[in-house]
Amino acid sequence: MDYKVGRRTLPALLSIAILSLAACGGGGGDDDDQSSANPPSTSVPSTPTAATRLTGTAATGAALANVSITLTDVNFKTLTGRTNDDGSFVFDISGVQAPFVLVAADPSGRSVPMVSLLTEVPAVTGPNPTAVVNLTPLTTAVAALLVESGDPIALTRDPALLNVSPGTLQGAISALKAVLADILSANGVPADFDPFNTPFTADHSGVDAVIDALSLQNTPNGLRIASIGDPSAGRVLSQKALSANGSLGEKLPTPSVAANYLAALPVALQSCLADGSIGANEAACGTALSSSYRFNGLASFLDAHIEAAAGVTAVGMPKTLTLLNEGKRALVQIPYTLANGTTGTWTEFVVNTPNGGWQIHGNQQIYEVRLRSFLMRSQTLSAPGQFILEAGVQIGIPYGGMIDGQEVTFASVSGPGIAGKAWLAPRTANGASSLALVMDSIDELPNPIQLRVFDTALYRWSWMPFFEDGAYTAPRLPGIYNRVSRVYDAATIPPYSAYTVTFFNIEGVKIGENQVINPALPMTADVGRTLNAWRELTDETVASVLTPSGSQAGDVPSVKLSWTETSINGVNVTPPLATTQVKSTDQMTGAMVHGNRLRGDMPTVANDVYSLSVTAGVPQNGTVSICDPACSFLALNPGTSRSVELSGLLNEASIYDIFSFYTPFPSAP
Repeated sequence: MDYKVGRRTLPALLSIAILSLAACGGGGGDDDDQSSANPPSTSVPSTPTAATRLTGTAATGAALANVSITLTDVNFKTLTGRTNDDGSFVFDISGVQAPFVLVAADPSGRSVPMVSLLTEVPAVTGPNPTAVVNLTPLTTAVAALLVESGDPIALTRDPALLNVSPGTLQGAISALKAVLADILSANGVPADFDPFNTPFTADHSGVDAVIDALSLQNTPNGLRIASIGDPSAGRVLSQKALSANGSLGEKLPTPSVAANYLAALPVALQSCLADGSIGANEAACGTALSSSYRFNGLASFLDAHIEAAAGVTAVGMPKTLTLLNEGKRALVQIPYTLANGTTGTWTEFVVNTPNGGWQIHGNQQIYEVRLRSFLMRSQTLSAPGQFILEAGVQIGIPYGGMIDGQEVTFASVSGPGIAGKAWLAPRTANGASSLALVMDSIDELPNPIQLRVFDTALYRWSWMPFFEDGAYTAPRLPGIYNRVSRVYDAATIPPYSAYTVTFFNIEGVKIGENQVINPALPMTADVGRTLNAWRELTDETVASVLTPSGSQAGDVPSVKLSWTETSINGVNVTPPLATTQVKSTDQMTGAMVHGNRLRGDMPTVANDVYSLSVTAGVPQNGTVSICDPACSFLALNPGTSRSVELSGLLNEASIYDIFSFYTPFPSAP
């Protein structure tokens, strides 16, 4: 069994001696695309025999459709398959030995990886003796309770699992069911329900409705489970926590809405956007979209989500992140499929209408602000080297847009985790189109306006070395690093907090204000020490792009990047790629050139290595370079630096990998 982070492979040990799961029917799938098929039996055995098939359902609320799933046995033998459209799967287990651990991941990044287990193959009757084991947030939560660290992925590599007893497993299941008792009851799930072997369908009822009501998040102390009814009342799951308290505490609250409360919305929205234009089906659009829709200052859904112009062939059931305004408003993720096969998610707000229906209402912001929690792993590759973790809030604000005819030039942001106000001002980099953080802590814009701007939009409230025996002292930049109220526990920041963003024109006059909700749960830097989500540049890219003698280290208009991603037992658990950026800076003159991939460019994949090109002067989500005249990345000469930034979205949070190289200044004569 392999546990791979980028190109690094660690030996993984799997030994799980826990209670066996009872077999039962249902949840089957097509064998054709699985590890191997069971030949049909010509008679029905009357005596129970060991199951030779394993089936179940993989779901995170919505079915995990057509995704890779692996089963690894006690001897580290791994079977690989794919789920069906409904999330069902089947493995031929006649050639493997229990205990097994199963892993699957949501390729959209809407949830943490799913983990499940089977400790002993049960004896059953039937022509194709079949055992059942599901793969859901519920099985993942139980897995967290079996591990001291609370990291379910540890089941794939932790030899301490030899000590887990049948009683421990039953205790973990009982503890989870106790904290979910009200949610289980509200959805008609019987008391004898077993999250592992009770067959279910991913149809937003019964067991699936329970899953819809929950969210999971990685924390330094274990996996956190919460109800969308009150995300602040979460419970951190780990063997250590359960042993210390004997229970998981008070029951999680039941959401005030049914799991299928938005069932009519995706049907209407898909009909509305089928041909990429809203006017073609006004009735459906009137059902799906509020007449007062506004998103980042735009009154049209198509203007706010330009990819929908390609035509939308499918819209999935929205996933609710949190309920707002006493259940009359909700922050949701809406999965979609375009006519060209592209899949994605729109993060939107819906509101309850007077007639009891629900419509998409937009974020009601007067100007674009992309604000979300982030976690960053940063590696300095030049001597003496540095490997650190930082976390906080990302503040993406375009420069030069208009509010009531006035150009947005400066902005301030206040809210949980920020000391006073964070201020942003224009960058000087070629290819940059967004504001950057001011280095100093100020209460208001000075007169005259003279600001020191740092080339980042990441406000840090938590930082530490990547390795426990390392050391890191953050720069003393109070406008970027919160030393006044540094965050050591993410629970001190309310989930889905609102931030006040104020906009100013070039004279420093206020021209507008937004209330912006962070769609991601807050994090601290120490989450990064156990998170399975990182990308690693290939040695070839480091040598050619981030080494002064490299073939792409000169003044070049574009660079080709290659990297690997994190996989667990053959399942890629890295969140989908969101941004790819290269920055080059002359430390002596302050000259800077940024570049990004062109909008729509997707990486090619060969032998688990991902590659794409980044062009100088192209802003994020851009189609052409905005350099005038044309520009190239600065060469890695003495006194210059380069960085490569790769990011993805996991549970709406930005996960950054940053690789940097600094060349020393030339020696004085």
